[in-house]
Order: sequence, then C-alpha cells, then structure tokens
Amino acid sequence: MSSEQVLAHRFAKAHPTDVAKRLEVLATPDVAAFLEILHPGLAAKILQLMMPLKAIAVLDRLEIKKTAEIVTEIPVEIGAVLLGRLKPSKRAALFDKLPDEISKSLELLLHYSENTAGALMNPQTFSLFDDLTAKEALALILKNPKHLYYHIPVTDRAQHFLGMTDTRELMLAEADRHVSVLTHAGVGQLSPTLSRQGILSHPDWQLYHELPVVDENGLFLGVIDYQTLRRLEMEAQAEQAGGPAHDAGRVLGELYWIGLSAFFKGAASIVNPDQKTDDLDKGGS
Repeated sequence: MSSEQVLAHRFAKAHPTDVAKRLEVLATPDVAAFLEILHPGLAAKILQLMMPLKAIAVLDRLEIKKTAEIVTEIPVEIGAVLLGRLKPSKRAALFDKLPDEISKSLELLLHYSENTAGALMNPQTFSLFDDLTAKEALALILKNPKHLYYHIPVTDRAQHFLGMTDTRELMLAEADRHVSVLTHAGVGQLSPTLSRQGILSHPDWQLYHELPVVDENGLFLGVIDYQTLRRLEMEAQAEQAGGPAHDAGRVLGELYWIGLSAFFKGAASIVNPDQKTDDLDKGGS
C-alpha cells in the first residue's frame, strides 16, 4: 500500500461520514476504485453511510469477491436493505460467495410472500439523508431523475425512516437549510408483510402519491407508488367482476413524468444558476 493509500485509509477511518458524503457525488468507477484499496470492514462502514442507490451502483461495479467481503462485514438487516436493490443476477452470484449463515439470513429477510407490500414495493427508490442541505439534495436529485418520486423519503445515515419531504419544498428552501427541517414525520408506513387489502385501504393515500415500506426495525426498504396502487385496485375490481384487469401503468407513468419535467428545469437553475434551461433538455437520465 502506497503512502497516499495509507493516508486515505486513515482519513476514511477517522471521518467515515465525511468520506461517504464526498464519494456520493463522484463517478461510480472512481468510488469503486477507492473502496477496492480499503479493508472490507472500513469499506462496509462507508457504504452503509452512502445513499443506497449509489452504494448499490458501487457494489455492482466491484469484483464479486470484494463485494462478498464487504457484505460479510455489514449487519444482515442493513445488508438486506441494500441487496434488495441489487440486480437479481448479481445478488444470486453474491450469495454463492457468502458464508452460509449470512446468505440464509439475507434470503429470509429478502423473501416476501406474493401480494404483500414487500413483494410489490419498488426498492429502487431515491431517498435523501436528513443531514444534507437543500442545495446538496437538489444536486443529487438531478443526478438520479430515473428513480425520483415527487414525495421523497428521508432517512438518517443508518437507513432509519424519518419522514417525507417533497420537491417543491426543496426548491423553495434556502440553499443551506437542512433536509431534516423540511421533513414531515408521521407519514403512514407500510409493513413489508402487509397484504394487498391492507395496502389498498391505507388512509394516507389521500395525502401522498407514494407510501414508504418500513420494516420492524424502522429501516426504509422502498415505496409503493400510486401507479402500483391503481394496478392493485383494477386487479381487485377485475377479480370481483370476473373480468380481465387493464394495465394503466404506461399512461400514469407518462402523466407523472410530464409533471416532473418542470421540476428538473427549476432545480437545475437553483443548483447551476448560470446553466441555460435548454441544456437540461439535451441530456438523458
């Protein structure tokens, strides 16, 4: 290990949260290269403090042996939160490399019965940490539009669910205001074992277009969105009527993204005031 690597290792060990925040905005290959030189235990500590979607992108980039070494150092409940977002093919290959007791525990935590919230949720959901500023949050949002919902789950860096914020509040807030101040607690939570009927009858659908799925330890797992809710309603109606259910997902998705397009343009102007609005339209997700 070179002197530079030794210094990087020492700094990461002394300031894991600061390192995690810096790595979140770097290119995934660069982050993976940095974690490659760290001891698996330290790499695991840093990954747990990173935005889940970024952490998963990094794990997906690493060699499977290194990924297994890191996951072995992560508590299984946190590991399940992260690996639930990993590609099934990568997850299956990873489980083959893990010790039996860890892979069996993870498989148990990741398996949910059909038509429960855990099986129906979208784990590839963008979320924010409560210690970010509004400007930092908007910058991260612009990097992750593909996984964004209007209402955004907020967690601490241990992945505990704290509440929801929304895109409008982030845009209107002062740049240095923390997400924690913009977070609404008391949002209805769905247990991953909740049945389809329980999902459909939850009263907070009157207030939110997305509801968080949170496990018994308070860990954020994903969301059930309005599009999924509508599909479940149509399936339930079709079962009662004895006819086929119609898929309205494409139409609902198009309407959703039309509504968000204006947000991305406004957010870009806050994060990069000198950037022309038209520039955003030229990029992809």
